[in-house]
Amino acid sequence: MLSKLIKGTINAILATYELLKTNQKLYFNAAILLLFYLIFPKEINLDLDKVLLSIFMLTWVSAISYDLLTTYKKICETLIGKAVLLLLLTIFTNVAISLSAQVVNDITGVNPSSFPHTQVILAVLMIPLLVVGVGAFLYFAILVLSPLILMFHISDEDFKRFLIPGYSMTNKIHYLKITRIVQVVSLIIFLGLIYSSSQKIADNYSTFVSDSARFLVYNLEMYTKAPCSIEGVGKIAFIADDKILVGIKSKSETVFKLAECTTKL
Repeated sequence: MLSKLIKGTINAILATYELLKTNQKLYFNAAILLLFYLIFPKEINLDLDKVLLSIFMLTWVSAISYDLLTTYKKICETLIGKAVLLLLLTIFTNVAISLSAQVVNDITGVNPSSFPHTQVILAVLMIPLLVVGVGAFLYFAILVLSPLILMFHISDEDFKRFLIPGYSMTNKIHYLKITRIVQVVSLIIFLGLIYSSSQKIADNYSTFVSDSARFLVYNLEMYTKAPCSIEGVGKIAFIADDKILVGIKSKSETVFKLAECTTKL
């Protein structure tokens, strides 16, 4: 009798599992793995415990990534969505270049337009900072708006059509309300983890960007010879009006100083 009950329960779970969409299956798998991780006795095998946690995190992040990619695909399918993405790309590109120019100016003290190659490469290094910034904005926005988002998704179809005229679900999704709750909560936790982790490494990454800027300016934008005599320097860069930027490299860091090139060789 007990074996039949267990077999019937398993068959019912498998039948329900087959009704789920891909992202729902990923969230379901993540929930099972999390349950195994929580009930697994830590004192038996610590390595296996870490493996369960790693597999859970991989499955959970895969589910969130699947949702984000699906949303991105839907946005790209509309003309307005493509226009918004193009606008955001333009804004982020200019912000990245502006931030890289600020870094170059901080370490050299001169017009950053004198070092275009460094600005371009540094703009790429600014991408993680922009991603973290966008993630932090989304985290706080979703955190504040989550009650309204959940209220909308757990309400009935008539109320949804009242709020948004013309609203309709083209594809029937089983367990839609539970899915939306899991998606919103998962996204909040995921963005919160990214935000908290970024706070811990922000200072180190800023130092890395500054060191990279010094390295790029000194090795890509500066030269070893000048039309005037400059004693005891490593490299120089031509600025304007007989002004040169002198780069002095030491074991600790590279220092930049502005000088005049008046004494011709």
